[in-house]
Amino acid sequence: MRKSKLSIMVLTLTIVMALVVGTAFAAATTKQLSTVFAVQNLSTTATATVHVDYRFAKNDGGGAWTNVSAGNVDFTIPPNGAANIAQYLDTTMTSGRGSATVSSDQPIAAVVNELARNQVPTSGSYSGFDSGGSSVYAPLVYKALNTSQGLINSTLTVMNTGGTPTNFNIVYVSGQTFLPVYTATVNGLAAGESYYADQSLEANLPNGFYGSAVVNATTAGGTVAVVGSQFTGPDGLLTYNGIKASDGFTSWAVPLYFCQISNGFSSPISIQNVSGSTMAAGSISIAFKPDTGSPFSVSNPSPIPANASFVFNPRVAGSGCPTGSQGSARVTAPGNVVVIVNQLQAGSGQALSYNGVRTDGTNKTALSPVSLSRLTNGFSTVLTVQNLNLSASATITFTYMPNTTCVGCSQYVKVMTALAGGSVVQNNRLANGPTTQPLPTGWFGSARVTSNQPIAGIVNQLDLSHGGDGSMSFNMIGQP
Repeated sequence: MRKSKLSIMVLTLTIVMALVVGTAFAAATTKQLSTVFAVQNLSTTATATVHVDYRFAKNDGGGAWTNVSAGNVDFTIPPNGAANIAQYLDTTMTSGRGSATVSSDQPIAAVVNELARNQVPTSGSYSGFDSGGSSVYAPLVYKALNTSQGLINSTLTVMNTGGTPTNFNIVYVSGQTFLPVYTATVNGLAAGESYYADQSLEANLPNGFYGSAVVNATTAGGTVAVVGSQFTGPDGLLTYNGIKASDGFTSWAVPLYFCQISNGFSSPISIQNVSGSTMAAGSISIAFKPDTGSPFSVSNPSPIPANASFVFNPRVAGSGCPTGSQGSARVTAPGNVVVIVNQLQAGSGQALSYNGVRTDGTNKTALSPVSLSRLTNGFSTVLTVQNLNLSASATITFTYMPNTTCVGCSQYVKVMTALAGGSVVQNNRLANGPTTQPLPTGWFGSARVTSNQPIAGIVNQLDLSHGGDGSMSFNMIGQP
């Protein structure tokens, strides 16, 4: 049987006591970050036998990761189940930064959470990669940029997803001039290893830089995967998956947007032109479908050259997005683009990011390896699912499956209807209300969402009770 493989980037910073200060993740942040990844078995009938190969990052010495606990290297997952592998709980694992390749004899999906534990919260989340690409786009790149959220810096984590060493470069494109300003090169990235490119340390980028990047594997046949991280202010972290050139498309779904809603959240939408040619002013459209109120749309005010990004920011006066509006949206362009959505709360460090979803998808199942309901540590999840059909409503069924360690937890089902092009929400933070679900307080596990129409979903993991940034977002895993 062909094994299913996923690539993830891992960080572990073992903290013996909360007062011990260790090496920070990168100069872009002063925080100590650790990871936990959830692996979901996509088979409904067979147990998955899973193996994880951990590797140190190239700029942390490379090679096999030492002293990983045996139970975190080889384990099994029951049908439809999920397993959480927390690096911060692995007391034998050597501290450091790196990557992991997760293999299984059954189809699997994975989500990675990055956390600052025993500190003011900082957190981000992204999905595992099933493959890399020869070119990967990162629409959001910063160096020492002053914003309303505080100073923002970014990092790009590049992983070699091929079987042999590869060289790669990073082409940085200015968001002011829309022109390439610098190309960084790295040689000899070993198979399965990662490299941390910290833009705050890149001397060839000026302070105040903002824009986009393209990561290219320059060795013949080489492939890479990229995770983009945005560090805002002292605590905020927004993490997204870089998008392969082959995944560029002319139409993208945005399952959830906010325009300065009552709790302070707004959602800037970043659109990178990957078509190879300039897109004219007004040619990129974002059509919004609010939960209440009339639909509206906006477009790019100026031409967008190849590889450059257009950012629609509803927090800016005159953006055209009505205050208090929220719902779903659709991006259309005359050529291929890629889309990332940030979610930011004014006056706090709360920050989340997720990837837009191509609208030509036919998947009628969406999976979340993580689903949480009012846990004692403050975390809950909010699941948002968008109906990709613009002409028919969708019947959407949420099936919640408990983790094997959730004592006394049962399976629950909720059925909802999404209007054509619209979205529905399951807010696990609320015990009562129109968007609530049947999950009791303290329930945790995974979720399977099915529909009679193609769908796209995202999951927000929220902890708004401890200050800092306790929030993170990831895309649900689509299945036929």
